[in-house]
This record gives sequence, C-alpha cells and structure tokens, in this order.
Amino acid sequence: MKKKLSSLLLLAMALSAITCSQRKSASEKSTEATDSIQKTDVSQTVTEKDELRKYVLTLPSLQNESQYKVEIIPSVWMEVDDCNGYGLQGKFEKSVDLETGLTNLIFKSDGEVFQTAMGCPTDSMHYEYVTGPTTLMDYDSSKPINVEVPAGKNIEILHTVWKVSEMIPVAQSTEEILKDFPEYQKKLYGSTYEGYMIKLTNIAEDSKIELIPGITKAVDCNEHWITNQGSGSGGMVEVPYTFYFYESDGKISSTRMACPDGKLTKKFIHSMNPMTVPFKKSEPIVIFISKGLELRYRIWDKTETNKK
Repeated sequence: MKKKLSSLLLLAMALSAITCSQRKSASEKSTEATDSIQKTDVSQTVTEKDELRKYVLTLPSLQNESQYKVEIIPSVWMEVDDCNGYGLQGKFEKSVDLETGLTNLIFKSDGEVFQTAMGCPTDSMHYEYVTGPTTLMDYDSSKPINVEVPAGKNIEILHTVWKVSEMIPVAQSTEEILKDFPEYQKKLYGSTYEGYMIKLTNIAEDSKIELIPGITKAVDCNEHWITNQGSGSGGMVEVPYTFYFYESDGKISSTRMACPDGKLTKKFIHSMNPMTVPFKKSEPIVIFISKGLELRYRIWDKTETNKK
C-alpha cells in the first residue's frame, strides 16, 4: 500500500512540474507574438523619469518615405481567454515642439483593461498583447518618435508600418449623396457641408482608408496644419451606409523655424489627426466636410513584414 501511494505521489509531482513549465512558457513573451505586430528594424530606447516611461523609436531609412505611416500601439502583455474582447483604456495626446518641429506623444492611462463578460472554457486561457487606442505618425527616419507612457503600469509601445498610396483628390458629389437623405436633413447638410463619396472595389479587405480634408495654400519651410477641427460619424434609417463628417474653420498653425530663403510653395495643408476608416466592399465611403475645404484620401496596406 505504501509503495502504491508513493508511486501516485511521484506521478502527481511530475504532472505538477509539467503544468508549471507550461504556464511559465505561456506567460513568457514569445517571439512569434511580438513579431506579429513589430517586425521592422526599429531601434528603441526606453528610460524612466518623473513617473513616466519614455520610448524613443528611431526608424530605418526607406525609399519614398512619404508612402509609409507608423501606427503607434500601446499594449499590455496579459492572460486572456479566447472568447471575450479586451482593450487597454487610455488616449493619446500630441504636442509639437515649435522650435524643433518634433512631435511628442503621451499615452494617458491608468493601466486598466476592460473586457466583455462572456463565459469561456478555462482551458482557453493564454497570454497575448492587449492593445489600446492607437495613433498614427508620418514615417520620417530623420526624426525620432518620442512616446511617453505611465511608469509602473506595464504598458509597452509596439508599432505597425503601413504603406500608403499617394493622396488622391476627390470631386464633391453633394447632390448625389443628398438625394438619399430625408427632406428635413437636406437643407441642414447642404447649407453647411460639401459631400464626397468614394467607391472602391479592388483593394485588400484589411486595408484602411485615410480621409484627409484640407486646404491648398502657399506656405514657407515650416510644418503647417489645420486647427480647430471636429469629426465624427452618423447614420439614419433612410441611408443604407455610415457617413462621416469633418468640421474646421480652415485656420492654420505652424512651427516657427527660420526659413532663410523666404520661399513660398503651394502645399496641401491638413489636420495632424487624420480620419482613418475601415474598408467595406458593400458600402461607399461618404463624408461631409466644411465648405471651403477640399478632400483627398489615401489607401493603407500593411507592409509584408508587418502582416499578421
């Protein structure tokens, strides 16, 4: 009897050791998990000061960098199940150093993660990155990307590189759009906005579309952007698609660097916060923007090294 108990005890200890080993390997950040988001050759420096953790991302040089965007992704590595949805709470704030032209990002968060409350099998638990609201930056290897997050919250910064098309101008089509709207809405939208409709078919389903309202003006060597803007989305029973809107008074701010030659060049000036919407084959993309502005758009595709 003692021999039988001894054998059972040894078997239990062995199973316990296997389980612990499996849990340890599952909780460690696998190369596969991190590489699914972050695969480009980016140099990243991390420091902590004054309750903030600072990431400095240095991008490798690429040909035609204007065709690329960097999506900055705040995340936490944690245990999750297969059936609930999870998200890191927080938001990005941007500030521009008017002397250097560098953009600084701060992710404001208390580190809390929300989740849905569906019942899931306990054997579906595993570790992965849970991400928060992202923000987008122009790809510019000549400037580092500075990102600050709260220290002590286990928040990390990942990224995805997107290849974007050149800006494509869009002709306004207010009358065509408003014919689907009820009469009481036609006057409201027609008097305040210009309507634009984009119909796309032959692009990848995981593509994103960047909507870029702006204004063309002659400006100097400084960085310029539109201020005082608001945006959102809406819908109504009579209209079979979601539509977006963008409001701005067209006022422009800029950095204050010296421009020795004083040369002015016509440029398309737009917001620092682009509107990015998902691509849906079944729906056109419709947006109303303040009169006096024009619309361009770009198509975003994940680069081959960043596809999940």
